[in-house]
This record gives sequence, structure tokens and C-alpha cells, in this order.
Amino acid sequence: MNLLKAEIKRCLRRRLGWILGLTLVGFLLLSVGVVAAQSSTSDYNFSLQREMPTFFEAWLLVFGFVVLVWAASVIGAEWSSGNMSNMLLWHPNRMTLWAAKATAIVAVAVVATLVLLMLTFGLFASVGLIFGETGELSGSWWLDLAALTGRWLVLIVFMALAGAGIAMWGRHTAVATTVVAAYMILNPIFTWGVLGGVFSVTYPGLYSLLTYADAWLQGGVAVSSIFFDSSTQVSAGSGFFVMFTVIAVLMTAASVSFQRRDI
Repeated sequence: MNLLKAEIKRCLRRRLGWILGLTLVGFLLLSVGVVAAQSSTSDYNFSLQREMPTFFEAWLLVFGFVVLVWAASVIGAEWSSGNMSNMLLWHPNRMTLWAAKATAIVAVAVVATLVLLMLTFGLFASVGLIFGETGELSGSWWLDLAALTGRWLVLIVFMALAGAGIAMWGRHTAVATTVVAAYMILNPIFTWGVLGGVFSVTYPGLYSLLTYADAWLQGGVAVSSIFFDSSTQVSAGSGFFVMFTVIAVLMTAASVSFQRRDI
């Protein structure tokens, strides 16, 4: 428990995390100001009921990538500064240390996400009350918003673990950011260009991790064929299972690498 508390404090002391967080808050305030100005001076009328889920998703997407970069920087900084070697002198059990670091990163990421969401909701609710309308915030609306938030929180946890795991495996922040950037760039080329175009795979979208992430967030998606007028369904459960499997493999690889490699 003391090790976990120390790792949480270590995460909170990261300057990059505070810089990224304050930058996000700045952009959030700017977007709220733009929406408020448009709602008060034009025909556009902001509706909290209609538009809050969309704003939630937009900010959660941005925050997810910020969390990934931050998580990678936490682990990468430990390697580049030599702190990892020093900590192993006091905590020689590598798996215990790695588990504490991963748990601390996830805990801080979840709390920070919830704080950001509460701030986002409070600001846009104020815009709705003053410059627009709140609409009918029924029980089902709140349940849908809570379900959406829960699904995104799970995805953000996965993204935090992905950033930390790749950085642990590569021993550098840049390795994690490069891998993620390369995947985002090469994924459509490989999925639609190589699998769909060269190998004539009927449903190339099934080989993209983004499809399963979308299925988890949306409660299921239909993947269309590029050759026939047909589609296949990917359920939310399948999306979660695939993402969980990928993260489990990634974390296992990071753990094995950390356990076996010399410091």
C-alpha cells in the first residue's frame, strides 16, 4: 500500500501531466466561450439534452490520447532518469513494482477523467441555463450519459495501460508515441489497402482494433463488405473482449521484458 501511495504521488508530480491538464482546461474554456457566444448572438440555440453527449465524447476522445501520452511519459521518465534502477534497490520484486506503477497510472487517469467530465458538464450546463436551454433531462437521459461515460472510462483505462506498457517495453516515451502514431497512420492502409484491395478480404474492418473500440463505445457496429451489399455485426461484448485481449498481451510482453532484461 505504501508503494502504491508513493507511485500515485510520483504520478502527480509529473510536470507534463499538469501542463497537459491545464492546456485541456484552457481549450475547454475556449470551446465553452465559443458555444456561449454563438448561442447568444445567432440563431443557434445550445441544448444541453441534445448536445451534451456529443461534447462528452469529443472531450473524452482527446483526453484518452492525452492520458496515453502522459502514461507513457511517466514510465519513460523513470527509465531515462535512472529512477527505475534506484527503485529496484528498495523494491527488488520487479512485478510488484510494475503492478504498483500501472495501478497508480490507472487510478490517476480515472480520477482526472472524472474531474474533467464534471467540469465539462458544469460549464456546458451553465451555458444551457444562461444562453440556451437544458431540455428534458429525464432518467433515461442520465442513464444513457452514465453508460456512455462508463464505456469511455474503460477505454481510457485501456489507453493508459497501452501507453505505460509500450513505454515499459521500449524503455522510452518516444517508443510508445511512435508506435501509436504509426498504428493510426498505417492501420487504414493495411486494413483497406492491403487486406481489402490486395487480398480481397470481404470484411477488412474486422482486422482493425478501431472497429472493436467503436463497437464497445456504440454498443455494437455493423462492418460493411467492400465487395458485396452485406455487413456483419460486431457486438459491444466482442469489442471489449478484443481490446482486453490486446491489452493483456501487451502488458504481459511488458512484464516479461521488465522481468528478464538487465537494468
